Amino acid sequence: IGRQMAIAVENAILNGSGSGEPTGILPGITWDASNAVTWDAGTGIDYDDLVDGLALLPTMYHNNAVFVMNRKMLFGGIRKIKTSDKQPIFAYNPQDRAAMTILGYPVILDDYMPDDTILLGDFSYYYLNFAQAPTIDVSREAGFKSGKVTYRGLAVADGKPALAEAFVKIYMA
Repeated sequence: IGRQMAIAVENAILNGSGSGEPTGILPGITWDASNAVTWDAGTGIDYDDLVDGLALLPTMYHNNAVFVMNRKMLFGGIRKIKTSDKQPIFAYNPQDRAAMTILGYPVILDDYMPDDTILLGDFSYYYLNFAQAPTIDVSREAGFKSGKVTYRGLAVADGKPALAEAFVKIYMA
């Protein structure tokens, strides 16, 4: 139950509607040419798209910036990009799979990112507040006659991007 609660919070941070759940980064920011880069449908992402995204992120957010994408985007798109001297831009250490970087920026894999979409930003500018500590309760009374046990996880939380300028979206048009 705790793992499912963490998954719900993670998904809400990226995709939450703001109605009965936190406002996610993707729907909570107005994306335009000042904070988003697109590549043409039917083509793959390329080196210039990533560099253009990095150019849009203000300098003060670069120190803590990370790329967030799903596994399909990383291994189906990013991993294939090479520089002009045929070196991959994606650094992967088989001994430390958590130490993944693109152009020196850490990469976070998240299954709740849409395909063909990358977020770049300083995620310390997403604020999430728990109004009360998450709890997991158990009740043996609901299924007294049948011997069933009921579990409930409850988290009262809200969140939203605090500064839209701390995020850049790179996605397929």
